Parts: sequence; structure tokens; C-alpha cells
Amino acid sequence: MTTDDVAARARTLLDELNDFATASAALQWLFESTDALRQPVLLQILRWQNTDATKETLETVTTAFSDPATDTERQVTSDMVLLVMGKPALLFATSIYDEDLALLVWRGLVAIQQQHPDFNLLRQAMENDRDGHGLSALHYAIEAQMPEFVVEVCTWLAEQDVDALRRTIQSVRTQDVVLPVSKTQMSANSIASGGCTLLHLAAKKGETGIVKVLMDAPIRLREEDVGVDWDGLTVSELAALHKQHEITKLLSSTSSSIKEIDIDALQARRDETATKRYAQSMIADEAFTTPAIFRSIWSAQECTQVLASLEEATATRGWSKQRHTSYPTTDLPCYHAPAIDSWVRSCVRDRLFSQVYQHFAIPSNQVLTFRELFFVKYEARGDEQAALPLHCDGSVLSFNILLNPSDEFQGGGTYFEESDSTIHIEQGDAVVHSGKVRHAGATVTQGRRLILVGFLGLVDRIEW
Repeated sequence: MTTDDVAARARTLLDELNDFATASAALQWLFESTDALRQPVLLQILRWQNTDATKETLETVTTAFSDPATDTERQVTSDMVLLVMGKPALLFATSIYDEDLALLVWRGLVAIQQQHPDFNLLRQAMENDRDGHGLSALHYAIEAQMPEFVVEVCTWLAEQDVDALRRTIQSVRTQDVVLPVSKTQMSANSIASGGCTLLHLAAKKGETGIVKVLMDAPIRLREEDVGVDWDGLTVSELAALHKQHEITKLLSSTSSSIKEIDIDALQARRDETATKRYAQSMIADEAFTTPAIFRSIWSAQECTQVLASLEEATATRGWSKQRHTSYPTTDLPCYHAPAIDSWVRSCVRDRLFSQVYQHFAIPSNQVLTFRELFFVKYEARGDEQAALPLHCDGSVLSFNILLNPSDEFQGGGTYFEESDSTIHIEQGDAVVHSGKVRHAGATVTQGRRLILVGFLGLVDRIEW
């Protein structure tokens, strides 16, 4: 077994992990195979997927990816995450409602932690900033009715540090999830309300065994510990509202005495609150409505290196034109460029997010998250896409970074309807704006324009 063997297998596995059709089989190989390559390949993938752009240059990262002899072996650290299609592996497994796969991944992660004690399994199970709906792996597992998985994970985490688990359960809450219906069909029933802890969700779903695990020793969560969801409903009220009578009996005497008329009142209150919150969420935050330009996020050399990796990735996979249904772009998810994906994310967090927090006065208890990160091509040639019509992204904030020199194309830029103006930036610059304002990709009339686009969300900051 040579370094080249490990790197070659790791590259193959990375491609498989980033393709939905092969991701589950790739995870099974990583955690079940008896191949001698399995362990070193897993550690190699972890290192490639968890680059620190403040410590490694893009040139160093891409060279190490293509030439393993130049790679420096880094220790497994607490913030490392094994990713599948840009999501933590545990989150991926639970989000596709596959309990067997989730258990396999969890037990594999436990094995890593036993060899590398700094590896943070609480973070693997509860981190929610990589999911567009603010759900952690454990939230998805409750939604998917995976009691064996939830009990095993919570029991293990409680044995390690029950106080940390309890604090994290209280802090990690879901976002609103709106079912994909048209605006004319919008109703309160289309909204799965956010603000749910694991206990709220288990009560709502009727998972009596999970509620008991969370409330009994050693975790001992109390209803008052987790408060209310975004509709102002307690755990007891949620259980009553969803007619989970067995769970209602487990909770306080106050909740168990809710009468039918109270249920009607609760439902009306919930529907009104959720509908108003949804309507408000569609309006751009006034502080974010004016676009901002941030210069030189990347140098010309870094942009050239990103473009080289992008060209290599699209030569293999091609550009996608069907990922977005309403306003499709010619694009490629960043995770499909595995040589640079981790560096790109780390660098954007370090260089761009740090300025965005300050410029838009984002509270320190909130953290920006990538809802989507992808490369886009606009080209004035034949049937290629040269523009994108007026639209809203739906994100809290959106950004794009120009990758190629502006003299390689004519036209282009980001058009904003409210100001009737188009913002043009130079190579390596970023423009950041609310995703809820109407904007367009202005027509490229000559040449080709290449950008990195990010849709961003905000979640509560969790101290791991």
C-alpha cells in the first residue's frame, strides 16, 4: 500500500460521495470494508475536506490533492466533518431516511473518535448550520422515525458529557420549512414551524420512547428547559395540538388538562403566528437591501487557480442546467470541485463573512451559513445561457465573486430592479445583497463570465 494508492482511492471515493447515486455505497465501503486501504483513505478524505484557508494557500492545497507526496499529514481535529454532497455524512444519512446507513455512519464515527479523542461527535450529531432548514442529524432522525438511532446516539453522547449534550439540545433549533407550493396556495398548513428542539420535535411526531430518553436520567431535560417554538408553543402544547395523547400524559398536569376548545384556540394562534412570520420572511431586511461590494476577496492568482480546478471538474462532469427549477442557471456545485471545495468555503468564511458581519451589523450570536455554493457560467455563444431573468433567491443574503477578468466579456453584472442599476465588479471582488430583493444576471453580450455564487442563511451560533 503506497501513498499514491491511498490518494487514488480517496479521489475515487470523493467523487462517489459527491454523487447521490453512489454516495450510500461509498459510505458503506468507508465504514464496512475490510480493505487495508479503508482507514488511510478515510483519514485522507477527512484532511482534504477540512482545509483551513488561514493556514494553507490554494496552491499548496491543489498541489497536495494532485501530488500526495507533497501532502502534509494533519491530525484529526474537533472541527473536522466527513462530508457527502456538501453535507455532514451523518446528516446525509438521516436526511434520506435511511436508519441502517445512519447507524453504520455513526458507529464508524465513534471508531474514529476512539482513535482520535479530539474528534467531536456532539458536533457531528447536532450541528445544523449546513442544512437549509436548520435541522441537525438528530432532528432528521426524529422526523424520519429512527428511534434506535436516536437512542443510541443520545445515550453515547450523554455518557461522554451529559451537561454539554443538554446545553446543545436546548440551543439547536430548526428553521421554518415551507412546502413547495405556489404563492396563491400558501396557507399555514404549508409551514412546518421552526424553533423546535429535539424534545419539541419528538413530542410533535409522537416518539414516546425518544421523549422518555430525553427527559429521564441521565439527560433529564425538563419542558421548561427548552421553552417554546417559534409559534410560542410549549412541548405540551405541541403534543396536544398533534393529538399525541400518550406523550401529553408524560408531560405536565397543565398540558394534560388542555380541552378540545383549547386545541382549537392553539391551532388558530399557531396558524396566525406562522402565516405572519412567513409573510415577514419574504420581505428583505431593511439593513440588507443595499448591495455592498467587497474588493479583492481573492487575488488574480487565486482566481486563476480556482478556474483551473473548475475547468478540470466541468471537463469531467459537465455543467448542470437543471438544478434550479424556477430560475435555472448553467452551474456546478462547489463540492463537485473537490480539490478546492474545502479551501473555497474556508476562505469565503474568513475573508468575506468577516466583513459581512461588520458591514451589515449581524448580531454576534448569529452565524452565516452556506445554503448553497456553486459556480455559474454566462456565455454569449450559441445556445449557452447568457443571462438570468429577474428573480429572488429566498436567502437571507446572496453573494457572487467574479472569477475571470472583466475584460474577457462584455455586459454581465448583477442588475437590481429597485435601483434600476447594474453592479459590475472586477476579478476577485464580491457583491453581497439580500436574496429577497429582485435582481437579475445581466446579459453577457460577448465572451464568458464565470462567478462563484452563494446563498446564505443565519442560524444561532453554537459554542462547540
